[in-house]
Amino acid sequence: MSKLLGKKLVICANHSFPHVGGSERVIQQIAEIMCEEGMNCYILSKSSQMRDIKHNSVFISGCGMSYIQFKNKIENIKPDFMLIYSDYFVHWPSILKDISSFNFPIVLIPVGFNATLGSSDLMTQLVKWHKNLHFITHSDNYQDYRLCKKMNIPVTVIPNGIDLREFDRSKYNNKENIHFVKKKYKIDSKNIVLCVSNFFPGKGQEFLPPIMRGVLSYAQDTYFVVLCSSVSFHYAQFLRKRFKAEIRKNNLPCKVLVDIQREHVVRFFFASDVFVFPTQKEVAPLVVLEAMASLTPWVAMPVGNIKRLSGGAIINRFNKNSNAYLTYNPDTYADFISAISTLLLDDSLREKTALAGYNKIVKELNWNAIGEKYKNFFSSL
Repeated sequence: MSKLLGKKLVICANHSFPHVGGSERVIQQIAEIMCEEGMNCYILSKSSQMRDIKHNSVFISGCGMSYIQFKNKIENIKPDFMLIYSDYFVHWPSILKDISSFNFPIVLIPVGFNATLGSSDLMTQLVKWHKNLHFITHSDNYQDYRLCKKMNIPVTVIPNGIDLREFDRSKYNNKENIHFVKKKYKIDSKNIVLCVSNFFPGKGQEFLPPIMRGVLSYAQDTYFVVLCSSVSFHYAQFLRKRFKAEIRKNNLPCKVLVDIQREHVVRFFFASDVFVFPTQKEVAPLVVLEAMASLTPWVAMPVGNIKRLSGGAIINRFNKNSNAYLTYNPDTYADFISAISTLLLDDSLREKTALAGYNKIVKELNWNAIGEKYKNFFSSL
């Protein structure tokens, strides 16, 4: 019998349901895996303030607008474990200062430690209280892992992965799925170039229009699709509106689809010819793994653990700013255009590249293997 049977796990994050992709999907997958182990799992997130739902055995609720509201929710649930996904979680600074009041293990997946590295106060609190915490990173080659090592903090590496039951080749990798997607979303072009990413600073969608124009000069029969979730973050809304205005201004063949069904997100991955990932800073991009699982070759800059993945083309000409963001220059645009166009125009290369990515998922980066790592981790606490 599992040591975790009947135990309660609370996962705290800024964004959760609905699951278009990215971190929302990661935390849902962690929760579902632990539910299968007999745990009762709850997700408290800033993006779920208006409703309480249950999705695939996981309870999803708002985290409370204030720290007092959050603390009351925690006291009502009475968890055995709490997992904080990202040091950008809205209540993380308060949790860290109040860490001694919690009588159960608290786990932080810092997702880059970007908030901490940008805040002297958070860093001071981390130095003071890190021995009261447990840490997981998604890779051993990024700044969050390096900071843990520098501070002599024990850290467990658990990569992101894919549920191959969701990315079922026999169900979606066929002409019928392509027909469904194009008919449903009124796409009449031969090729689809897909981007799945919320409109946050550093995600890079604003760099896509020049890339689109360049690709269209080589592969005219191409349509671009951007999938994202709706978020309450005002600047994110501004970025999305600005991007859509740029698309209209330049009359580019592109759709921005918001909060579509998760199944349709998966369908788009399988129906697309190339996945483009323009982000400037990332830790362990799940959406690139989803492209690999759907046999869709990707094009991205070397953010996070990209260099350890397969099934795509890495852009190596770029600049870097003082915040460690990779920035675009004329060579960056040219390389994106060349890589995407080459994959669109060379069926053999596209298929060969895609298969390499899929094989990497099957061998190493699927949730059957990764789920065991989370089960073992929580069992050891």
